[in-house]
Amino acid sequence: MYESGIEIHLTPASRFVSFSSFFTTLIFILAFIGGVAYRGGLQKLVKLSIRKFNGIAVYRVASYFLSLLSLISLLVYIQEFGGFSSFIYNLDLNRAGLLSDDMVGKFAFVGRFIDLAFIPLIYYLYKKRKTKTELIFLLLIPLVVIIVSNLFISVSKLKFIGLGLIFYFTFSIKKNKLYLTYLFLFLAIVFLGLPILDEVFILAYRVFQSEGILAVPFRIASALLSGSLGQGQYETFLKDSSTNLYLKSVDYFVSGQISLQLSIERSYPLLFFRDFYTGISDLLPSRLNITTGLEVHRLNTSMYYDYYPEIPVLTWGVPPGIIAFGMYSLSVPGVMLTAFTLGYIFRVVDLFFKSIIEIDKGFSAFYAYTIFVLGSYSVSGMPKLVIYNLIILIFLFLFFFVTFKFRIKTSK
Repeated sequence: MYESGIEIHLTPASRFVSFSSFFTTLIFILAFIGGVAYRGGLQKLVKLSIRKFNGIAVYRVASYFLSLLSLISLLVYIQEFGGFSSFIYNLDLNRAGLLSDDMVGKFAFVGRFIDLAFIPLIYYLYKKRKTKTELIFLLLIPLVVIIVSNLFISVSKLKFIGLGLIFYFTFSIKKNKLYLTYLFLFLAIVFLGLPILDEVFILAYRVFQSEGILAVPFRIASALLSGSLGQGQYETFLKDSSTNLYLKSVDYFVSGQISLQLSIERSYPLLFFRDFYTGISDLLPSRLNITTGLEVHRLNTSMYYDYYPEIPVLTWGVPPGIIAFGMYSLSVPGVMLTAFTLGYIFRVVDLFFKSIIEIDKGFSAFYAYTIFVLGSYSVSGMPKLVIYNLIILIFLFLFFFVTFKFRIKTSK
């Protein structure tokens, strides 16, 4: 939301709710359930086979290649922004539009491939027997790339949370058990740990600048043990907000609620799901400066505000959430259409993977990652973040056309 007076809607964020938004949410839930239940409950049997080249499984070659590509992309990206000594500072200036284009290397576009590290991790969880080489190249290297990228480049809480959920969903689906105790424990840690994680990003930035990257894990561990994180020592807004840890944590989950309420009480021109085709431009590298005629940089579907004041000025976008996306697109009918479509997609994906898992439990990892992707879209409500995400498109292409072959048979 590009409004100067938006601050009035942010305090107190944890109590920003109305009967209108409640009933809109209820309509969304009912329509979503309708989409899930559409066309009965018959499953489809799937015949699958592993694609091979000269007797070697293609998925092995692909996963090793993507692991090395993500690592190389991370190293090159760091170098293109000034090397280990200054890449974080230059990267933040670049996000704020304060860094000259001449200071950014011509190969900075490889940063788009860093998150490819998620894919070899999924293939590692798929394989039953694991060698030491696979442990290094398909688990350790991807994890290091993801952690370094999240701490210093993308600064993404969702990716850290998603990493844990992928492991949980994989184990739960493979064993066909919910393990609710572990799930509730994980969610409780996430819920109460979000303010802590926010300050971890600031601490990592400071330590990196003053002591180097090797000191970062030790200083973070020390701060966690001392209990100093999450109290506002590194992030001012945590000190100014409620002293109640529960209310501090709730504030992280209400951006979608705020956006929904604003879409109800303010008058905006309907977008008619325009984000679905404007998001295509996100696939093109920005440095190519290609004009597609689809660019709509400031649609009223996100709240933007300055974040992390300790770092050079950044403008971070907070996605609207899936319900507000429907409201901005086509009002209440848009909410119903979005919810029903999303529910139906969940249903199709669920039936497809259940059929595969009946044949091979190893595919639980791919199912888990798909659940995370669909959940991410539900949280964000922005097609360009998921539907046109390069990493997800590569994952789908590899899964369906390169590494495995599927034949669907209609069940009797």
